[in-house]
Amino acid sequence: MLSEDDTDAEAHWGAVISRYGIIYAEDPATGKRVPAFHRLRLESILSDEDYKAAVEYAPDNKSRRIYQKEGARIAEMQKTLLAIARNEKPYDVFICYKETDENGRRTPDSLSARNVCNGLTEAAGLTAK
Repeated sequence: MLSEDDTDAEAHWGAVISRYGIIYAEDPATGKRVPAFHRLRLESILSDEDYKAAVEYAPDNKSRRIYQKEGARIAEMQKTLLAIARNEKPYDVFICYKETDENGRRTPDSLSARNVCNGLTEAAGLTAK
């Protein structure tokens, strides 16, 4: 899309959230859509050229404010996650899953993740945490 129209704000936004591995998932507690990271980049989303272009080419002030608000929210989440990652011991595998459902019960994914973790740990000859 960008090769056809480099002024398409939504295409720039799509490019930046794809690059940063961001999807929007529904928060079961609020029903609101929130950004979730599939990968973590060291560079702030706010310095990304596609983010800047999305803001610049936004079709109106309302859209521009949405891009800016979402960019700021993602940047804050990114800082928090990077701070957590810096304090973790090095690891070879990271398993991401949702621990509880909207009623506070363990999800089937959490049980599958535990089984995968146990299997990998056992295969490596380590002790599960």
